[in-house]
Amino acid sequence: MEKIVLLFPMTTRNESIKAPGLPVLELVFICIFGIFYIDFEVQGKYEVIAPFIALLYLFYCYLREPKQRGRIVKFIFACAIVAILYQILTIPITIRGANAASKYLYSNFSQYLLAFFPLAFLYRTDKLATANQIKIIVGVIIITAIALIQVALKFAAINPDILHSMNQEVLEDAGVTLQGFDFVYAFTFLIITCFVLIKQSDSKIIRYLSIGALIYFIHFLLKAQFALAFVATFISCLYLYYTTTRNKGSRFFVIIGLSTLIFLIPYILERLIDMTQDLNVLNVRLKEIYDSISGNHAEDSDMQARFDLYWKCIVAFFNSPIMGNKYLPFNGHSTFLLAFAYLGIFGGVLICWMFYKGSKFVQSILGNDQYVYFKPLMCQIILMGLTNPIQSTPSNFIMLFFVSPLLIKRCVKQ
Repeated sequence: MEKIVLLFPMTTRNESIKAPGLPVLELVFICIFGIFYIDFEVQGKYEVIAPFIALLYLFYCYLREPKQRGRIVKFIFACAIVAILYQILTIPITIRGANAASKYLYSNFSQYLLAFFPLAFLYRTDKLATANQIKIIVGVIIITAIALIQVALKFAAINPDILHSMNQEVLEDAGVTLQGFDFVYAFTFLIITCFVLIKQSDSKIIRYLSIGALIYFIHFLLKAQFALAFVATFISCLYLYYTTTRNKGSRFFVIIGLSTLIFLIPYILERLIDMTQDLNVLNVRLKEIYDSISGNHAEDSDMQARFDLYWKCIVAFFNSPIMGNKYLPFNGHSTFLLAFAYLGIFGGVLICWMFYKGSKFVQSILGNDQYVYFKPLMCQIILMGLTNPIQSTPSNFIMLFFVSPLLIKRCVKQ
């Protein structure tokens, strides 16, 4: 039995081999829903009905998991409160036509429901799934992701700008049926997880697979040329090293190194700009970041426009910190900053509390020893939530709250 565990290490030595196994229908359901989270085409077809199906599964979990009933009710209630706050305190500017108010309510509820819904998959899979079932689930999701990467790379080879466009007309003119390429950000969680597995897994197979996956995902991120994704991932990986290094004394040198790095950022960016001449979009983005830091930014640059939006969100919050703002004449491009700007202090704190409780739920499954490897993933989602509207990209959360912690739980030595 010990040899089996080492050869197919999707389970830990301390876990009982006699896992009862997920019911077949539930296993199929998790795999299908995993495809939904990754594939934007599937999301576009079933985005209306998916939250109803998610609620049915949560009701199933409510019946089967008496000890988790309180958490399930609180989770659904929190999502409903967020949606109601948006309904009461703001005006739906992105939804028009008949029944705009009800559509706006449903849209906000479904976005936050689907963001935290993968936690139910994590709990049930960790509790019941056999090693083979876990391999099937992870395999289906990763294969779907790789298939989507291949599609994205074909478009990137023709025109890298396409990956950064969310304009439907631009996408249609280019022959792109996917509804944007924000799923690129989801792979940053896998990059961080690969670093964890390379360093902490006691299986050579897992380490070699992680090295291959890491190279492939970094290659894709380079081709996608999402500069902020690179910056956020780099910071999260530094945090991973800081929190998991065995030589605690080296933390002092990490702090010194980070402090030095901050002063060297303009120089480093200059070198990166020189190295990315052939990567047009990434080169432009790096130049914009450099110009913003050095104070030489162009007023019409995309990066400066983002910083202006972030600042407007902050100003809007302090103009009305209690009740928020009913209408903002701009898209703040930030989940957390917009939450405080629109909903005020109470709504903003509620959304932050939901992320905090989601993190603590993962901690209850991983335990303190393994949870330390999950913290950099939370660092990543915070950085992304400050710079992007993450609640509208479900693929982030299937990685954050399901695939990555599941791999940490089953593959990281304790």
